[in-house]
Amino acid sequence: KILQFFNILRDRLMVGPLTLNQVILVRLQVPQPNINKSMLKIIGNDIVREGTKIGWISGNDIFDQGGNKIGYFTGDDIYDHRGTKIGYLESNYIKYGGGSRSISVKENRRKITGGAYSDICRAAIRLLLGI
Repeated sequence: KILQFFNILRDRLMVGPLTLNQVILVRLQVPQPNINKSMLKIIGNDIVREGTKIGWISGNDIFDQGGNKIGYFTGDDIYDHRGTKIGYLESNYIKYGGGSRSISVKENRRKITGGAYSDICRAAIRLLLGI
């Protein structure tokens, strides 16, 4: 199977026979995604991505960069700007998509750092501003 892969790779790239070292070299030259690109940081009440303010927190409300209220949280529930429930906390998970999808609260804490905000606030940020 590995030889078959190399042959397909050779045919698609239209190069001569490839050795494993050449394939590894090609792999190392491919730009890797920035794992911090999707991470958010809370500084004060500002929500920052890659050094750019993308929103802020005011009480239980989440605002986007343009100053529009995009949603809020109350208790363990998250609502969009129209008041439609879009998610909630249950045990150690953020549930959304009608409860059919979930994200670990622990993983969400790794993706949204800084500040002393609650898990429901961080969950609201994730669902409303995206990661």
